[in-house]
Amino acid sequence: MSQVHEGFIAVGKILGIFGFQGWVKVSAYSDVKNRFARVKAVYIESGTELLRKILTGHQYHRHQLLLKFEDLDDRESAREFSGSELFLPETEKVKLPPDHFFIHDLRGLKVYDSSDNFLGMVTEVSSAGSSDLLVIQTEGKEILVPLVAEFVLGIDLEKGKVIVRLWEDM
Repeated sequence: MSQVHEGFIAVGKILGIFGFQGWVKVSAYSDVKNRFARVKAVYIESGTELLRKILTGHQYHRHQLLLKFEDLDDRESAREFSGSELFLPETEKVKLPPDHFFIHDLRGLKVYDSSDNFLGMVTEVSSAGSSDLLVIQTEGKEILVPLVAEFVLGIDLEKGKVIVRLWEDM
């Protein structure tokens, strides 16, 4: 998980390099179609800093998002940013439909069961095939809860709270 950069939202992570011309494979944190088609520049996390990089291309290869940045013209220059998160200014945040949330808004929320017993905190949202999973850190263990209505009964960003229904063996 990245550190917090005031005024910015995390929109993806560079997974690795693609080809020989500086393209990078990216895991986008939302399913907003053509998210990067409207973007002129992104900020790449490098240590504790954000570096502004001009976006010169985007495409999909076998359902994998690929991005190309100005000044990253070969494998070695692109490899330097492998594992780095991508950010946009909050002013470029896309408006989501009701009951949809940005991953960064879910991190840090307190999690309660349906009887209002505190369980832990959301530390991450993980992709797992057909649905995302809330990663909840409790005392001594991690719980994975499918991010679907059957298990997530409510999310209240104002109160910083998630209410979940657990299986007995979760």
